[in-house]
Amino acid sequence: MNNVYVELVKENSDGKPGVNYACMVPVLLEAIKEQQKQNEKSQKEYEEQKVKTGSQQELIEKQQKELNELKKIIQQLINANK
Repeated sequence: MNNVYVELVKENSDGKPGVNYACMVPVLLEAIKEQQKQNEKSQKEYEEQKVKTGSQQELIEKQQKELNELKKIIQQLINANK
């Protein structure tokens, strides 16, 4: 930590390194803000994918109905030629 956030390291009364917790608050707040931005971006991407998935599902259902109709027509043609 003393290499990355030098301002967060302080020397204790016994000469050992310690943490300056008061200076840690702004660093943590900034990290929370960045995390919130990432969460909002992920939520937006998720919502966009949900819309795309819904559209694709509708298309699949439409194509399934068309396929079933074609199968019926083919079966009718086969039966008519017997």
